[in-house]
Amino acid sequence: MNSMFRYSLPFVLVLLLFSSCSRKDKYDISQYYDRKEQDSLLARIVSYLYVAPDGVSMEDRFKAEHYPFYVEKAKAWSFINFYRNDNGVCYYYIERPASKVGEYRGAGGTFSIAADGSLTQFREAFVTPVLSDTDIRGRCTFLFKKMVEGDLEKYLTMQSYVFWPNEATYYDTVTYEWKLRPGMGQ
Repeated sequence: MNSMFRYSLPFVLVLLLFSSCSRKDKYDISQYYDRKEQDSLLARIVSYLYVAPDGVSMEDRFKAEHYPFYVEKAKAWSFINFYRNDNGVCYYYIERPASKVGEYRGAGGTFSIAADGSLTQFREAFVTPVLSDTDIRGRCTFLFKKMVEGDLEKYLTMQSYVFWPNEATYYDTVTYEWKLRPGMGQ
């Protein structure tokens, strides 16, 4: 028995080492991009999710001369989760500042990346209400996993987790903005 233990111990140690190395988080953006690439990607995402610079129309916000504005804004945003499937569809879940210091929102959605590095088929799927950092990074991360699994729709009515969309709003994939449904308001 002692000799059996002596021969199986190295095998078990190698197996444990191998399994710990292979358990990398598939939703960690560092599995896909280095830090510089992450910063660049985040700035491009922010250009879809944030307002245009002063004096610039929302349609013109994607022009190259406005990129430095979004790079600066992106410094206050961060990736929580990221995943790219076999078809090249990228899923993101980011934390963004809300209107008051120390308050945040989570935002998740999808896009693809064109050969020139531009984002295509961009869609924001959900935005959380204003929450603490802990809630955005904790209890709300399941929304990202459900989105990746293609099972998000039934959770979008949970008001304690999802602010947009709601019964009055939808995401316009042409202007890349949340809008009121026709007949809802004003």
